[in-house]
Amino acid sequence: MDVVPQLDFSVYPSQIFWFVCSFLLLYVVVRCVVVPKVESIISSRLVEHNGALGVSLESCDFLQDKLVKQMVVLEAAQQRARELEQKVVSDLGNAVELAKELLKSGVNEMLTEVDERLESLKREKKEELISLSIDVASMYCAKVSGVGRVKKSRIRELVTGIYEKRL
Repeated sequence: MDVVPQLDFSVYPSQIFWFVCSFLLLYVVVRCVVVPKVESIISSRLVEHNGALGVSLESCDFLQDKLVKQMVVLEAAQQRARELEQKVVSDLGNAVELAKELLKSGVNEMLTEVDERLESLKREKKEELISLSIDVASMYCAKVSGVGRVKKSRIRELVTGIYEKRL
């Protein structure tokens, strides 16, 4: 036999028969056993993923609701903070104005008191100067005239008249 048995024309129909039988058997096994198992695994995974996706969506919605509530609370807190800030700024401005007014009135009172003290000091020094001038003038008159005692009232009038014109 020179011919390889697989290439012999007489065995072709037999080979075709067994090929068809093998193919059909393989088709039936894949169609009835493998595909349903793979399909069930894929569908169970799909169900799990859909369940997880549903839980994730519910969690996302819940978190969005929480976030919206927190944003509302935050906005209210920011509004309250702005109101408090404005109130504090206005109160501080009023306090500064009041302090300025108090300082002005205090400074004015101090200046008035200083002016009064200066005037009284000026009068005292003027009286001391007049008194000293009267004493000097009376001693000078007493020495010049040779009299032991001179009328101080007349000298007071003269000295007071002179100093009132100059001071």
